[in-house]
Amino acid sequence: GGIEFEGKLETAYLANLKLRSASRVLLMLKNFKKIFKPEELYRAIQEINWTEVFSPNCTLAIYLTESQTKDRRIPVNPQFWALKAKDSIVDQFMEQTGERPNIDRVDPDITIRLHLHDQLLKVYLDLSGPSLHERGYRTEALEAPMKENLAAGLLLLAGWDKLCKEGYAFY
Repeated sequence: GGIEFEGKLETAYLANLKLRSASRVLLMLKNFKKIFKPEELYRAIQEINWTEVFSPNCTLAIYLTESQTKDRRIPVNPQFWALKAKDSIVDQFMEQTGERPNIDRVDPDITIRLHLHDQLLKVYLDLSGPSLHERGYRTEALEAPMKENLAAGLLLLAGWDKLCKEGYAFY
């Protein structure tokens, strides 16, 4: 469920504003090969200079997802692996600045998303914050049969933009 594209930072800002069918916009920070153990994850995360990404006075949340793992030697507990990544980032900040970012899983300033696919680790900075279907223009939320971005994707696939301009009704 994602696409990759290259562009300037302004392109990422526009993607956050204009993409109707996306859930989030992520900036890839680094791509690692063959991560099998939590210790390897810790060392890999250390390869990124986190002080260039954010300052220690920011709050942080880290999420890890895993998919299609063929050769898993050690089972992945996503929460434990995310904790290992957090430890790596915090340890680096403590070494370089003597300060550490605080963790806030509810409303963080910075969200790091890790994706492990067949032992290949991709580290992303989440540029969207909350999911884009929660763009914040409503004061009250009701239960819906599907997320707005999924509905928008279905309408795009159905060619609704063109049909609407031609005057067709929507049922």
